[in-house]
Amino acid sequence: MRNSIVLLCVFFLGCQSDKKWAFDKKIMLPEETRPLGMALVDEGLWVSDPDNNQVLRIDESGSVLETISNLFRPMHIEANHNKLFIPNFSNDTISVYANGKSESLFVEAEFDAPSGLSVQEGLIAFADFYNHRVLLSKNGDVTQIGAEGRTDGLLFYPTDLKIYGDKIVVADAYNNRVQIFSLDGAFVKVIGWQEEIRVATGLDVFEDLIYVSDYYGNRVLIYDLEGTLINILEGQFNKPTDVLVHSDKMYVANYGENSISIFELF
Repeated sequence: MRNSIVLLCVFFLGCQSDKKWAFDKKIMLPEETRPLGMALVDEGLWVSDPDNNQVLRIDESGSVLETISNLFRPMHIEANHNKLFIPNFSNDTISVYANGKSESLFVEAEFDAPSGLSVQEGLIAFADFYNHRVLLSKNGDVTQIGAEGRTDGLLFYPTDLKIYGDKIVVADAYNNRVQIFSLDGAFVKVIGWQEEIRVATGLDVFEDLIYVSDYYGNRVLIYDLEGTLINILEGQFNKPTDVLVHSDKMYVANYGENSISIFELF
């Protein structure tokens, strides 16, 4: 039975920690906002709002502190070294925002709807949605991972990704799964097919755990790097599109309404 404390449908399958994720609160955004991607900086939480072609910086009350406008359906954003990287889905460009100014990032490749990116020590990985591939860019050189398909190592509308150590973890959205590749493009593992994910829209990787948003399933699934299911969180989501974990907090973007769900680890 649900109560005001909100006992989530959380299932622990072999978790090594005694801590559990518990729902804390929802941040309500301006009514017209449809949050999709998130990035955390010292000055607040950046939230992409593709339906309104903007990115908002908010505090934990939901107050808007800053707005980047005149974008082109911004998707899964990334913060790195005081820069905000913004994939513009509808005009195939990447914007980089810093110190109140925005400029375009040149990449020696032709995107068809970039939907997500990840930055690590000079290496940038891009989810290239309609081309069904991941692109890696470093020092001007671009390599490709994946191609259109349904079998292991192939992608079908990838939406988000994270570089983690020597691996790339990809939200293979419309294959309803997550895939892991090495940085040289070799297929490593498929995750999530047994849980019948209904569009894997976003993900994060934090302290060797993979957090996946299940858009139509209205849940967040948590796996270890071997693909073992650790947790399933349900009950506080409305078409979740992204997960962001930092320290003992988890943020989940609810595209189906104007809100961000926050969980804390206790």
